[in-house]
Amino acid sequence: MSRTDGTYLRQLQARYRRASKKEKRIILDESVRTTGYHRKHATAVLNGQRARVKGPIRRPRRALYGVEEASALAFLADLFDDICSKRLRAAMDVELPRLYRAGVLRISYTCYEKLLRVSPATMDRLHSQGRTVHHVG
Repeated sequence: MSRTDGTYLRQLQARYRRASKKEKRIILDESVRTTGYHRKHATAVLNGQRARVKGPIRRPRRALYGVEEASALAFLADLFDDICSKRLRAAMDVELPRLYRAGVLRISYTCYEKLLRVSPATMDRLHSQGRTVHHVG
């Protein structure tokens, strides 16, 4: 935080403490536009309850697809002669329910549901990460 940023923040905090409820909303809107913080975090910073952080707060997404899904995709890719992910997605739309019912693809029902909606881009990411452990079939 530069010296001018710190000075500005202290002035804004002082204005915020003295402000009426209506004025606080205006100051908070200004702060959110300026910093890019979420309103709750900006309120905490203006009240002095939290320290200012550089840039927006980024939290990684939780993983939706794990080892079971990656292994099933590797098995399916092998079953369909390693076709590209876009064609594999189209083939899975047609063949996945039949393969699952016939027991050719031995996976959990939750894995099956995830495979029904996995995108070709996600298939490529799982393949490139090398998350395959063993084949499922």
